[in-house]
Amino acid sequence: MKKEIKNLKDFTKSTIENGGATFNVNTGVEPKEGIIVSEKGHEVIYDISGAINEDELEEDIANALRDYVINHAGLLADEDNFLGSWIDGDKLYLDISRVYDNPTEAVHKAIENKQLAVYVIGKDAVDIRVLNQQCGTEYQKRSARIQSIDKTIAKVKELLLS
Repeated sequence: MKKEIKNLKDFTKSTIENGGATFNVNTGVEPKEGIIVSEKGHEVIYDISGAINEDELEEDIANALRDYVINHAGLLADEDNFLGSWIDGDKLYLDISRVYDNPTEAVHKAIENKQLAVYVIGKDAVDIRVLNQQCGTEYQKRSARIQSIDKTIAKVKELLLS
């Protein structure tokens, strides 16, 4: 069971226990529903392969968080922005994200931000890479892209309803 995140220490523990976390550093809010979309250009990847036990891992993540929060304080001061984390292998990813209720808006924003996926809170990530058809007329290429976007939006809606 997830614990409430109240501070960066809780955020660090939640990142370790759940493989990632999302938290508003101003309000202390951890979003319970919606679609998370990373903002373009703010992802930072930290190497955490040197940690040989959980205490060292917690220390490495806490240090990375301190560094990230200091360097992104201006953006994190905006109450619409959330601090996001996830662990993939020996890498810690930190970014600034926003939470959307509308699947269409979320998918279009993610495409605009050149993201590979969106995350439906409490469900799963949805790959949002859009088909870029290379052959055919411009109309056919545009139609294929629109169909690909529509299928992606449908996947996100399906996850929200499940």
